Amino acid sequence: MTCILCAIANGTEEAEIIFEDDDCLAITPLRPMTPAHVLLFPREHAADLPSYLDSSPEGAGRLMRRAAQTARTLGFESRGYRLAWNFGPDTNQKITHPHLHLLGGRSLSDQLG
Repeated sequence: MTCILCAIANGTEEAEIIFEDDDCLAITPLRPMTPAHVLLFPREHAADLPSYLDSSPEGAGRLMRRAAQTARTLGFESRGYRLAWNFGPDTNQKITHPHLHLLGGRSLSDQLG
């Protein structure tokens, strides 16, 4: 099975790209969960989040910084936003390629579940 995020990074799958550089991309997901929902992910595939964090902690840091910059650019930094990484079946994760959710644009639940 082909990784959808790798296909987007390689240009073989279409996506609404918000930002891209040599290391990462930021896209609008097909099914946004909030008015402002962005997925940020590394271009290079990793099997899962723990292996990505082990092999590239600096890459994870760049994604976090890019998320903060994206929130500022989208204009919802002053009201707040949520950053979320998912890993494993209990999170209902569908894509194993590590990706960071940037959620905002409305008041979010006080529960993370």
